[in-house]
Amino acid sequence: MLVIALTLVLLISSYVQFNYIQQLAESSGLPAKFKDYTDHFHFIIFIISFLFQIIILFFLIGYEVFLLYFTVYFFYKRMHYLKVYIQPVLLSNLITLILNLGINLLISPYIYDIQTLKQYALFSPVNYLIKPFMLCYFLSKKNIFPNTVLDWIKVGMVYVLFTCIPSILLLLIF
Repeated sequence: MLVIALTLVLLISSYVQFNYIQQLAESSGLPAKFKDYTDHFHFIIFIISFLFQIIILFFLIGYEVFLLYFTVYFFYKRMHYLKVYIQPVLLSNLITLILNLGINLLISPYIYDIQTLKQYALFSPVNYLIKPFMLCYFLSKKNIFPNTVLDWIKVGMVYVLFTCIPSILLLLIF
């Protein structure tokens, strides 16, 4: 059920992003040829974009499951089946995607260039602050690690270090 919900929210998010990118491309001074291509091949480009996002999400979920598995093993020497980590990761990704979609719908009319979009992505607290706390909450509710502030900080910091810092560096470079 979580996979279906995540796929539907990702489909909606992809549609919103695709329409917004067309608007952003016009205001960023990209050639009119780009607009012609997106108008002519709108559905095909949307489907390809959605499929790429599904593939990226699939690898991200796998990466997060393995990262959390090794983090819990490193700090607490507890071994659980990998499938125990899947539901908390799926649920946190679903909530994060819904929050990002809501924020995107509220803020996107006020973003007119790529640099502003990058600033929004860098300073959005959803991915770098809220998601690690959600993961820690869901993992502690499954008794995967102790429910203390110090444990949440340890696991949350490792999560941010290995998932968020690389994405921030990529945004700063490009």
